[in-house]
Amino acid sequence: MPELTRGCYSPPGTTLDYHTGTWRTQRPEHKHLSAPCHGACPAGEDPQRYIARLDEGNARAAWEELVSVNPLPAITGRVCHHPCESGCNRAQYDSPIAIHSIERYLGDHAIAHDWPYPVSKPAAAAPRVAVVGAGPAGLAAAYHLLRLGYNATVFSAVSEAGGTLHAIPGYRLPRELIAAEVGRVIATGMDFQPNQRLGRDIYLDDLQDEFSAVFLAPGTQMGRDW
Repeated sequence: MPELTRGCYSPPGTTLDYHTGTWRTQRPEHKHLSAPCHGACPAGEDPQRYIARLDEGNARAAWEELVSVNPLPAITGRVCHHPCESGCNRAQYDSPIAIHSIERYLGDHAIAHDWPYPVSKPAAAAPRVAVVGAGPAGLAAAYHLLRLGYNATVFSAVSEAGGTLHAIPGYRLPRELIAAEVGRVIATGMDFQPNQRLGRDIYLDDLQDEFSAVFLAPGTQMGRDW
């Protein structure tokens, strides 16, 4: 007997045993719409989708669903302000589902078990895209370019990828975690070029001549008052 985890649950012995649809004149039709948690997520994650896989007992499939949108779940699972939980329908009954903790658990589990990202290496002849900046925006852009079949080269002004993540206090976001997850994202197949500052070591006109497209994510590099 199947368990319909995507938005509903049906244990054995319920209406799934009775094939009423074979003789009724009308059949119910399921129309799947975006859940409130999905609509509230600024990264576009679909918690309903990956929690359904976790309900089925398949943590790896849940993580693969998650990283099809967000390649840094162990990081965002610690520092995101999780508006998904504010939108969670469950709050009307008792309390929201701990989506933020589930995201963190899946990210940590993937690192601990070294699950490979579901990304295939692009063809050598695929178009090449330059990504300027190795912070969350640049890494995410390069990752999704790889998923779409493009070759991505990431240029960083400093020696270490991660960008603004390194400005978050270590008690909130441990440095070894940044190194682990960012390193795994870079290892999906992007070409990482450290110590290449735009306007000093590389120039926009040269990038436009050499690459099919350029994505600029250098960051503001400025402090912000509380």
